[in-house]
Amino acid sequence: RHPRHVEGFATEGNVSPLISFWSHALAATVFAALLVWRLAAGTRQPGHRLLLGAFALTACWAWLQSIAPGSALAGFAETARNQVWVGLLYTLHTSSKDGRETSVRLVYGAVSAVLGMQLVATILAITVPSAAVDQTERILRITAAAGSLVLVHNLYGQAAPSSRSNIRFAMLALAVLWAYDLNLYTVAYIDSESAHGLFDWRGAAVILAGPLFALATR
Repeated sequence: RHPRHVEGFATEGNVSPLISFWSHALAATVFAALLVWRLAAGTRQPGHRLLLGAFALTACWAWLQSIAPGSALAGFAETARNQVWVGLLYTLHTSSKDGRETSVRLVYGAVSAVLGMQLVATILAITVPSAAVDQTERILRITAAAGSLVLVHNLYGQAAPSSRSNIRFAMLALAVLWAYDLNLYTVAYIDSESAHGLFDWRGAAVILAGPLFALATR
């Protein structure tokens, strides 16, 4: 196919990498700014340390995705980012519950196990690249995103009505991140060619989550 040129403007093939770079670079900037802002509040509480780690890893992932989209390093950073966010959810859950909800704990364990298998799948994709490994990795990412959304819904739904206002924006921000990932990897699993645009604009969803986290941590 011949690329389309319009009066010297960039071709469609050149626009896509630019969108991907700038959307993810801006997302990295937003979360780096959140990290710097919240560092001033100190790191005395375990939940706050996890929040800082989640901001840092999200910024790291977004930057890696901007300069090396689809790379193994970006894949590792994405998995680590999700694991820390899930850890933060678990910390919030255990601090507000009596610890007897074994079924919910099992969901946390299952999502963490899936994230661990993602690391293995990413390593296999490097050492033994194949279409089957790629599809398996996408299935794992679909499962992790869906499971994480279940955890968000459970935490917000089980919270006391008086405390929901304290976590509403944070839960909405995480729902934005994981709902986009769920749709992205589902489309990529069905037809990888159709998912290119979703990958390019993924940073925009992360940027949208930034102000929500700022409102939540204020």
